[in-house]
Parts: sequence; C-alpha cells; structure tokens
Amino acid sequence: MDRTVTAVYGTRQEAEAAKRALKGAGIHVNNVRVIDAESEKAAGRYENGRYERLSGTSLPDDELHTYHDALDRGETLVQARVRDKEVDEAVRILQGSGLDLDAREKSYTDEHRFATRNAYGRGRTDDQGQTIDVVEERLNVGKREVDKGAVNVRSYVVEREVGEDVTLRDEEVEIHSRKVGRTLSPQEADELFHGKTIEVHETGEEAVIEKEAVLKEQVEVDKVAKDKTTHVVDKIRETKVDVDDETAGHHADQRDAETRTDKDLNR
Repeated sequence: MDRTVTAVYGTRQEAEAAKRALKGAGIHVNNVRVIDAESEKAAGRYENGRYERLSGTSLPDDELHTYHDALDRGETLVQARVRDKEVDEAVRILQGSGLDLDAREKSYTDEHRFATRNAYGRGRTDDQGQTIDVVEERLNVGKREVDKGAVNVRSYVVEREVGEDVTLRDEEVEIHSRKVGRTLSPQEADELFHGKTIEVHETGEEAVIEKEAVLKEQVEVDKVAKDKTTHVVDKIRETKVDVDDETAGHHADQRDAETRTDKDLNR
C-alpha cells in the first residue's frame, strides 16, 4: 500500500536537496514531487485560491489549510509517495531538513486570529462593543508507541573438559618353571624330543567414549505488557485581563457632590 509523506521547506533549493536525499534512499524519483506556488500557477493548477495538486489528495482539512498557507507565503512542499516499508525512512529524511509543521500551523493560526481581530477593530467607528479575546491552552496528553531497544537472545556452542574414572582389566602371560626329576621311558623321550610350541594371547580392556545429546532445558522468549502511570508536566498559557479604571476618582467626586446636594435640599 502506498502512502504520501509531505514536508514544508523555506526555499526551493532546500526542497530539491530533500528530493535528492529521498532518491539516495532508494525512493524512485517519479514518486517525489516538489510543489511551489509560482510553478503551480504557471501550470494552471491554481484556481479559486486552491492548489489543484493539494486539493486532489486525501489529506485532512487542517493539514491542507496549513500547506496552502505555506505555498501562499512562498514556501515549498515536498510530497513523496512511498510504500509502507519506506515510510519511516522518508519521514526521517524530510523531518530532518524540513520546517516544523506543528509550529508553522500554530503560527498561521495565531496570525489569522490577530488579523481577524485587527480587521474587526478597524471596522468600528465608535467605542462600543469592542472585545478582548481571553485564550487558554489546554494540556492534552496522548500516547504513542516507541521502540525502546531490542533484547537479543542467542544460543552458541562452547566446549569444556569432563573426566570420569573407569576400571580396565588386563590379562598378561606369565611363565613359571618347576623341577620334576622324573625318568622318562624311551617312548616318552621320543615324543618330547620332537619339540612343542604354545601360543597364548594377552588380552586387555580399553576405554571407549560415546557421547549423546540431551535436551537439558528450553528458554522461552516472550513479551509481557505492564501498565505504568507517568506524571506528565508541561506549561500552558492563558490570557489575563487587567483593568485600569482611570475614572474611579471622578465617579467618587461625583457621588460626594450628589450627596451634598441632597443634604442642601433637605434643609
């Protein structure tokens, strides 16, 4: 899904630099357009105080009003049509070099109110019915999700030496001789004089190592949501009205004079 990201710049040169930065980030140049009042009017895309390429978008009315005011003041807009995965990078680039949209919007609104009050005051020919606006800011606290960093859980293999005792058995050939001293018969002598060979193998045990893998434990990675209450403090502004009544003494003298006159009449 494509989304549109818009930023305000003080000059055409700054806007063109932002366009090049978007191109360098991999956003196709055909999806980025630079809008200024002079070019829009020259191309016939301005009618009844509205800029056609802004009115044809799905921006909210308050943002449209701010962007129209920016163009009327000679500032330049950069609009980028990006995919969802490109939104964060486009916003980072445009916010890093663009004007503060919230401050601009407030400035336009304040100046509009000031101009309206001045126009109203100049239109009056008497001192009756003039007003002073008492304005108070309200603190609206919202929430937004932010990335607080990652927890990386990884597994890796290490080797360590282990030892175990094992008992091994060895069999060895032992040769013993013993004296007999018996006289042999001629037949036994003939048989023994032929010679004889005996072969005996020695045997022994050796250690055989086998290894097997055992699933010792499992580490589960999950997220747990916890609510916390945060005390938010900021400053808000409000309008105070001081009244300097320069007629107070005159009214007091007038009341004293009226009192004396009443006394004279009662004599």
